[in-house]
Amino acid sequence: MAASSAYTVEVLGYAEDLMYMMDEVRQWRQDNCVYAPRTEFYWISETLVFLVTFNTCIEAISFARSFEGRLLEPQAAASSGI
Repeated sequence: MAASSAYTVEVLGYAEDLMYMMDEVRQWRQDNCVYAPRTEFYWISETLVFLVTFNTCIEAISFARSFEGRLLEPQAAASSGI
């Protein structure tokens, strides 16, 4: 089975915005009927780094525009799928 690409969007915020950001992402996905197979976050000092991975470039770009994020370089998805 050929590997497909995964498209990850990085959104930066403040550490105290985690719950707000998670709720906004959930609502955006529901409103746009988009499935994001992986969502993760971490902090660098006081900066919240939120990463959301999509299966299509179109979904990733739409999300990045909605949240003022940036599309990272596409990564090959594992054959087991993301």
